[in-house]
Amino acid sequence: MWILVISVLFGPTVDGTSAEADIQLIPKYPTFNGSITMNVTGISENILTFSWFKGPRTSVSFRILSYSLGYSPPLTPGILYSPRITAYDNGSLQIKDLKMTDAGEYIVRIYTMSSLTMDISANLNVYETVRKPIIASSHCPVQEGDLFVLVCVTSNAEKITWSRQNKSFPMDATISADSSTVTFHHIKHGDAGGYQCEAENLVSKESSDIFNVLYITGPSSSGLNPTVIAAIVCGTLLAIALIGCGSYLLYQRHILPLREAQKNPCRSDKTDGVNKKDISNKIDGPVWTCVLPPSKHEAAEVYENVLELPSDPYEPCYKDLQCKSENVYNEIIR
Repeated sequence: MWILVISVLFGPTVDGTSAEADIQLIPKYPTFNGSITMNVTGISENILTFSWFKGPRTSVSFRILSYSLGYSPPLTPGILYSPRITAYDNGSLQIKDLKMTDAGEYIVRIYTMSSLTMDISANLNVYETVRKPIIASSHCPVQEGDLFVLVCVTSNAEKITWSRQNKSFPMDATISADSSTVTFHHIKHGDAGGYQCEAENLVSKESSDIFNVLYITGPSSSGLNPTVIAAIVCGTLLAIALIGCGSYLLYQRHILPLREAQKNPCRSDKTDGVNKKDISNKIDGPVWTCVLPPSKHEAAEVYENVLELPSDPYEPCYKDLQCKSENVYNEIIR
């Protein structure tokens, strides 16, 4: 019995007979959570049975499954079998929902009707897509002349490239060996702009959002000399002082007299002998008390008038008791 072993590792097929046997990966670069079909090609003989193995040898401990076309059911699971795996009559194998642990060496042993036996092997790599990159900065805001660093944060990237929106990339900026960071040793006003990084690998490519370096402050960015800046500061302080003085004068002229009128609604230049005092509020709203002086021949009598403060502070609190003269109070006492 002739035994022919053909080994294929992602490259040209080793031709042991006139036929070419190979394992074609579909897709060529399988991704995590995706699927892969290891398609057996170049077999001119009719296949009788085949077995798939994951590992360096075709031993029972590495066997995934055996498939015999003359049996029902044709599939016999092995130690490494998973429900994610499907076998086809032409010897091909499909794996769904790929995991990183699925990567490795696979061997298929095929038996043909003419008693020909062949082993074909292939290496399977499982790729992860790159994560959308994010640009981070060393600090913000930026002062002109600072040491400023931009970092492209991503994962699973094999290549990172930087660009500047609508402008050429600064010549004096230093890009690290792995292209993940850009360093401005002395950032200047002309370095302002929108920056973007792009991360890619064999199976995917992602670009970051635009990172705008706009807040660069310093002599060159302001364009103002020290004299102009000093004038602006002095003018601002003077304006604050004028506003404060004006507010104080308005308070003295209008607000203060109004408060005095509210406190003494019965005050008159002709009633110096009348004493007024506040008492505790016994009802809602302000409460006022007017105390009359005692007469010459009678004991002192106190008259209290509990009055609500009028809405107009300049309106007398009681029209018949306005403290106009001594005669008014004498008549009340009698």
